[in-house]
Amino acid sequence: MSTILKSKKYRLLAIFIVLAMLLTTVPRTVVAADGFRINIVAVKKDSQIVVEAINLPANQTWTVRVGTYYGFRHDAVTVDTFKSDKGGTFRFIVKLPAVVQGSDWISVRLDSDKSYHVYNAFYNMDRGDATTTGPQPTTSPTTGTATPVPVANSCTVLSVTKTAPNPMGTYYDFDTVWEVKNTSNKTWELSTVDYKYINGTKLHIYESSYDLNTVVKPGEKVNIRVDMNAPALPGTYISNWAMVEGNTVLCYLPVSINVR
Repeated sequence: MSTILKSKKYRLLAIFIVLAMLLTTVPRTVVAADGFRINIVAVKKDSQIVVEAINLPANQTWTVRVGTYYGFRHDAVTVDTFKSDKGGTFRFIVKLPAVVQGSDWISVRLDSDKSYHVYNAFYNMDRGDATTTGPQPTTSPTTGTATPVPVANSCTVLSVTKTAPNPMGTYYDFDTVWEVKNTSNKTWELSTVDYKYINGTKLHIYESSYDLNTVVKPGEKVNIRVDMNAPALPGTYISNWAMVEGNTVLCYLPVSINVR
């Protein structure tokens, strides 16, 4: 009996030692500092973007990866590395790799050597001045036409879904659904926030502006749906909508379709 008890004790001790070794080798998940994020402030389609890092942790080496929004896990490539030194808030330019050229939605992710990470996504369409990390223009450099600039940190487009094949046939009837998150600190009220057509091809069938159909509190998500119809001729078409509060743009809601 004594021998059996000793054997059990040794087995329990061995199990405890193995578990302890496993726990010490499991990587720790590091939670980033409050407010640590990146914004995409300017885009030159298929070429480069201006990234604004906000509250970046200091003294770390960062790897910048870029890939398609829906296939990032498989096609993301490393495009740059840098050191954050004092950290804080600053802007830098990221060149877009060949793998994302021609894509509608593109993701950017930063990973540090101390297990911090942050990511964001953007629509691959010209906006702002992607050649400078300085102040962004309030007018278009090519036409001089005033371009509404979205209010920073107001909302984020999480996904764009089209109830249609790609490419779709001419005159194809479909819906576009944007999943949007309220990233501001203000509740979107039915009487104050709308979504409306801004520019590009007029694909919508009915109205050019709609009231928000539900109250959306900070941190909540909402689906925005618009009935659309494909044009009569084959080609690639882009239609730009936006979440607005009065004359203020909260964020843009672009959609691109291919018609055969």
